[in-house]
Amino acid sequence: MLKRSAKVLGTPGVFDISDPCLEGFHQCALFLARLHKEQGLRTFVFSGTVVGDGTTTAAIETAEQLRDALQMRPLIVRLDSNERQGRRAKTVKAESNLELLGDETRNVRDCIQSGPHDLPVITGPPINSALTVTRNVDLTLTRLIRDTEGTHDILIVDAPPISSPVTASVCQLIPNVVLVVRAGHARHEVVQHIAKDLEERGVNLVGTILNRHRHVIPNWFYSMFIR
Repeated sequence: MLKRSAKVLGTPGVFDISDPCLEGFHQCALFLARLHKEQGLRTFVFSGTVVGDGTTTAAIETAEQLRDALQMRPLIVRLDSNERQGRRAKTVKAESNLELLGDETRNVRDCIQSGPHDLPVITGPPINSALTVTRNVDLTLTRLIRDTEGTHDILIVDAPPISSPVTASVCQLIPNVVLVVRAGHARHEVVQHIAKDLEERGVNLVGTILNRHRHVIPNWFYSMFIR
């Protein structure tokens, strides 16, 4: 278990995290909070280049920082709950709660479960066909975004890899992507190609998290937040 604590420094909104391995996730939370405050954005897609990039971990840690350090109300939306069974994913029941929102009589609150670190999580159905994309994801996500407007400040969609047709469809509904890249597993040219493709599709690449790197890399966060 990582020991974590935060204290406000001289400038409002800038924090000192005692555990340096959390700094990247904390800075990501700060940046998403700033986009929420200044631009009204509240939905973000977390996606990796391939399975195993650590997208679920990034979504969980960022949501925890939003809640504990910034006193915000995040909600994690886990798509394809049966496809990726990493250490973090196993703590959430693989039930198709998101799919149930296709029934307008269902209350969104009843479909949300307690996930890792007691974070609110709603899971999605197994994604195995293009039919699932249109019927079980887009429509239910639209309702989820609408019905959580007053209860959750930020929605983090933990999505399959960026090349997945499911993620491509979701990005048309939620055009704000945080790309998770595992250090040493994706060439710079690949990331550049993804960024260009997203731009051509009208999707905003909010930023990139370099996961499993030996050193803390503030990267795109510090230049925007710390003056």
